[in-house]
Amino acid sequence: MAVLSMVAQLTPSEREALQKAVSAEFLEARGLIEGSHGEIKNDLGRTLFDVGFGRAIRKVLGQ
Repeated sequence: MAVLSMVAQLTPSEREALQKAVSAEFLEARGLIEGSHGEIKNDLGRTLFDVGFGRAIRKVLGQ
């Protein structure tokens, strides 16, 4: 239930920014990938955002 109330509080630009941050196209254009556990890695395989990052954003967005 908390996720729904969080989504309701996001402005359209905030929602768009979060969606963009975890989109495959956005990540790929910057040489990044999302790993199998939601972590964001650079082209050297180094983790920039910890496990669960992508998944957590999608949960906040209700996806």
